[in-house]
Amino acid sequence: MTSQEHIESLRRHGVRLIAKDGTTREIPADFLETTTKMLNDIRARKITYSIKVPETDEEMLLAIWNCGYAESGSADEILSHTERTEE
Repeated sequence: MTSQEHIESLRRHGVRLIAKDGTTREIPADFLETTTKMLNDIRARKITYSIKVPETDEEMLLAIWNCGYAESGSADEILSHTERTEE
């Protein structure tokens, strides 16, 4: 599964981004592209977003890397990853 397919799967399953104020919003269709561009523009390696996954109360994150790689999982799992060099 490519990173874009992963994002599309999250969208299909109703996963939502959680804002700092606790509100949620749909993951935009161009999320991977625009986030990867932003990371490269500001010379950052990775950004993580809190996500709401239906039917779980576990703290979950979506990480986007400057190489265009996307991954999601538990906060502990995602925060333990420090390097990605390929999609």
